[in-house]
Amino acid sequence: MLVGGIASGESTVLRELQKRKKIETIDLDKIGHDVLKIDHVKKTLVSRFGEEILTEGEVDRVKLRNIMFTDEVSRRKLQNIVIPQIIWQAYKRILAIKKADPGVEAIVLEGVSIVDVGMQKIMDQVWY
Repeated sequence: MLVGGIASGESTVLRELQKRKKIETIDLDKIGHDVLKIDHVKKTLVSRFGEEILTEGEVDRVKLRNIMFTDEVSRRKLQNIVIPQIIWQAYKRILAIKKADPGVEAIVLEGVSIVDVGMQKIMDQVWY
């Protein structure tokens, strides 16, 4: 797992690694966006935060972001719904990559705040 603060050079490090080794990357931010489209996640979010989080029937990430910063309780509720799904989807992708190409030397998870939610516990290495 490659982590760092905003503009700390994670993408540069990743590009350099990809020049030297056979590396696959999993974009956790993209997974986070995709998770919001899963029916049971959407239903759970609506039941917790109300229909006002939807725009044209889809979860509105801007509205969710506003909830995240409303208060700590709301942030934790949101994370408790979304983060386990992100971890599960990332794990499934790791397994799929390993199965599809056993020659991959490393699988790098890229995304913000992945350490904050405990994802480092399932990683072989964390680079910061």
